[in-house]
Amino acid sequence: YKWQVQRTLSLDLALFYNDYQSLRTATQGDISCYPSGVYPYCLFSADRAISLVMTRDLGNETSGYSKGLELATDWRPFPNWRLQASYSYLQTHIAEEPDIYAVDDERTSPGNQLSLRSWLNPRPDLDLDLWLRFSDESETHGLLGSVTIDAYWELDARIAWRPKPRLELALVGQNLLNDAHIEGYSELGDIPLTSLERSVYLKMRLEF
Repeated sequence: YKWQVQRTLSLDLALFYNDYQSLRTATQGDISCYPSGVYPYCLFSADRAISLVMTRDLGNETSGYSKGLELATDWRPFPNWRLQASYSYLQTHIAEEPDIYAVDDERTSPGNQLSLRSWLNPRPDLDLDLWLRFSDESETHGLLGSVTIDAYWELDARIAWRPKPRLELALVGQNLLNDAHIEGYSELGDIPLTSLERSVYLKMRLEF
């Protein structure tokens, strides 16, 4: 549903429902001894070193759904100032059987996300931009166990000055509210959790 309230204000609302079939699953197998022997009696053998092997069968044996809403608004209180706000809500459910493990976790995606953005041009040659955002807690299960990504607030800021029409100098700060925050993970646990650190840098752009 889209509504142009007035020339400088608009609203956008979306409701959604997604149905998923043949999602990834894993079934726990039996424990065996390597290179030989019968579990658990092989553990008491002193003839050779014994390793335990537990198989896991992969398949596509489960289903699920997700539903939620997205709300966004765009407002220009003045010709040189633009504001945007958006909010999204997501609820996911994945069916599991007692002996079948769903690889795709229903808590992987954040349930609530919020974004507030401001673009201000106090002068034709000057930009002041801010972006505040929130992401809810999420959780998943990998080979190394349960992994939790904490909820976080973050802020990006940018000040840009154009002393000449083809030259722009900008001071940019990203993820200013935290030293670092986690945003991603590896299912296999083969790489560390992906985190974004606070950064501040200068940027020059020259057009020719």
